[in-house]
Amino acid sequence: MHQINNWTLKEEFFHVAVVFLIIGLSGFLLRSVIYTNPDNISWRYLWEEIRNSYLAGTIFCFYLIFTKFYVNSTIDKSPGYHPAENAPEPVKEYLAPPSVFIKAHVRVDDFYFKANDLLFAKAEGNYISLMTIKDGFLKTELKRISLKQLEIQLTAYPYLLRCHRSYILNIQRVVKLSGNSQGYLISFNNTEDKVPVSRAYVNVFDQVYQQEAHAAC
Repeated sequence: MHQINNWTLKEEFFHVAVVFLIIGLSGFLLRSVIYTNPDNISWRYLWEEIRNSYLAGTIFCFYLIFTKFYVNSTIDKSPGYHPAENAPEPVKEYLAPPSVFIKAHVRVDDFYFKANDLLFAKAEGNYISLMTIKDGFLKTELKRISLKQLEIQLTAYPYLLRCHRSYILNIQRVVKLSGNSQGYLISFNNTEDKVPVSRAYVNVFDQVYQQEAHAAC
């Protein structure tokens, strides 16, 4: 294995030259069998056999090299065979971090919450009311930020969706919806609170809701 790893082009030429020399010597020794010339065994014929062996071998090597390049170029240009183009692209996953950092107008009001724990956020004037659930326990917090500002900072979490002028909900937490194309009423586990989906947001809600349903299957 060590010799193979250290193989060089110089060594390759040397071994090919030795092979040609052996072929030339073999041709020279066979002259006495093939030809009846009394001068078969002479320095002249030895030189001719070795020379012819190198000439024929060199031409044959060039032919092989040319054929290899020609075949490779033909394959690369043939329709339907473009390895670089047809190779599948690496799968890219864009995973949003589980903890959401929300930046408020005032730095002291910045806060975190876990995206999967959110049930919904409700606008309360210049504040929002966050309802989260963890291990079956509900928690409601009042944060000084507008619902619009919160929505802008949740673009990495498509399942946290604006569904009403006053609500953002977590589609993954929806357990029941009722209503029609004019609007829905959303129910969650562990709470009697319901969240409306207004007519303006029904189409977007349906699209994301179906995507989440397929992803869960």
